[in-house]
Amino acid sequence: STIPPFTRHPQFISHWECFLQNVLNFVQQDVVPNTSRMNPPVFSPHEVVETEVPILQSYCASNLFGVVARHSSCKVHATEHGSSIGASDGYITKDDRLTIVYEIKGKWTLNPQYFNNDRIDDIQISSYIQNARNQIYTYMVWNHLQYGILTSFDYTFFCKRDKIEGASDGFEVLYISPGISHSSTSPTLLESVAYMFSIADGSNFESPPPSPRRVSPRVSRPTSAQNSPRALRNTFLQPQSQSSNLEIDQS
Repeated sequence: STIPPFTRHPQFISHWECFLQNVLNFVQQDVVPNTSRMNPPVFSPHEVVETEVPILQSYCASNLFGVVARHSSCKVHATEHGSSIGASDGYITKDDRLTIVYEIKGKWTLNPQYFNNDRIDDIQISSYIQNARNQIYTYMVWNHLQYGILTSFDYTFFCKRDKIEGASDGFEVLYISPGISHSSTSPTLLESVAYMFSIADGSNFESPPPSPRRVSPRVSRPTSAQNSPRALRNTFLQPQSQSSNLEIDQS
């Protein structure tokens, strides 16, 4: 996994617990009523794989993001150069406004054997996945974006930065969805991408204070006991039911 210079490290990483239900709600409310007016997806012809990574990047741009973009007034830019800052594998624009950056990894990096029940938000996880998480987070921060996508096409993870309410020193959390397989049915991968495109409007999301070496909340010292690293950490180490309610309120 590429490690960009001046890599940013999320202060907190948490499970985007309501993501699947949010996608299903979106499909029921926004996709199903309009299905009769949509053309079926058009996939690119089979390509001979000679060099794996460039072909994977092209394939994802055409047959994952591209088929959704045509129904979302979005454009896919499969390039390491352009409107985005850094060297992400690609980005999404809507009305000429940068909305999402995405990064594509081979299955040797996003290997399911490293997952924990289809999740990669665990602290104790493979260094390959840690580097990939830091990479997509870095591109999100550099571009002042709230949303990013990390995919191998076999599995796709959707990322969202969010402020921690009441934090005095710009603390934020990186939410990561469970991995959505290309063969998932409830929701499907394309439905998940469509939901992500629908919520990302390109609104400026300010970066936390510069901290290229930050690896844990202990490195940053908030100014009050209420916003101390321990208090903030406890906020995101609640039982699942409580964290679920918190996440739904923030969505």
